[in-house]
Amino acid sequence: MTVTIGLAGAGHRAAGVHAPSLASLPGARFAGIWAPRAQAASALADKHAVDAYEHFGDMLDHCDAVVFAVPPAAQPDLASLAAGRGKAVLLEIPIAGDLAGAEELAEAIATAGVVSQIALTWRYASAVRRFLETSVPRTRPLGGSGRGAHLRTRSTMRRSTVLVADRWAAFAVGSISPTTTSVGAPCCSGCSRFRSASPR
Repeated sequence: MTVTIGLAGAGHRAAGVHAPSLASLPGARFAGIWAPRAQAASALADKHAVDAYEHFGDMLDHCDAVVFAVPPAAQPDLASLAAGRGKAVLLEIPIAGDLAGAEELAEAIATAGVVSQIALTWRYASAVRRFLETSVPRTRPLGGSGRGAHLRTRSTMRRSTVLVADRWAAFAVGSISPTTTSVGAPCCSGCSRFRSASPR
C-alpha cells in the first residue's frame, strides 16, 4: 500500500531535509506542500514536481499523512487539525511552543487515534545507532540536562531523515499507538510569523 504524504512548511528544514526525503521515499507518494507563504510553498513544490496548496485543508484532502516543518507555536493547531481529519502526523521537536500547546496536541492525537511520531532524525544516523548500541546500555542518567555533539553533514541528515520517514510511513498504514514527547522553547524568532497565520 502506498502512503500519500503532504508537507506543511516551506522553510529551511522543509526545503533542505523533508522535501528531498519525501521526494525519494520508496513506497510513498509526495502529495504536495502547504505553507503560510504561498510563494515559498510554490517554489519548493515546483522543485520537487508536486502540488502547492493555498489552503492547509486542501492539502489534507489529498494525503494520508502530514510531515510538519513549521515553528513549534504553529504545530499544535495544524497537527490537531490534521489528526482530527484522520491523518497520521510526523512532528518536529519541540512539538509545541509551550506545555499547554503540547498537551492539547497530545489530546487531539489520542482522541483521533491516529499514528504520530516525532522526527528524531539523528536516531537513525549510523554514528548515533552505533553510540546507542555500544555506550547507552552502560549509562545510568540521573536527570538534568546535557549537550550533544554535532555530527551533522547534509548527506547524513538527509539519509537519516529518509529512514525516519520510511519507518513512519510504514507505521502510518499499520496500527500503532500515538506517541508524544516533551516540549522545549520555541526555536527561532520566525515563530511569531506562524502564530498569526491561521490554517485555512
